[in-house]
Amino acid sequence: RSSDDYLPGDWNRLKAEVEAGKARCYVNGKLVFEHAVDEPAGHRAGLVKFRQTAAEFKQFAVGEALPEPEPSAELLAAFSALRAEV
Repeated sequence: RSSDDYLPGDWNRLKAEVEAGKARCYVNGKLVFEHAVDEPAGHRAGLVKFRQTAAEFKQFAVGEALPEPEPSAELLAAFSALRAEV
């Protein structure tokens, strides 16, 4: 099932957490999946894409506490300019 927070044809931020007997998955900061787990299967992580075989991944990171990325000043300025036009 696709999430309403998924942006087709654009970059999306995916985040997965496994802790305290639960696995959670987020798309662009929104919780889209939560499942009870007995114990993590191991200490490896990976990404896979189904449906269309072409996929691009960038800035893939694994860690116990990863910082949330901040938008660049350039991106914020462009967004502000667009909002001013509305």
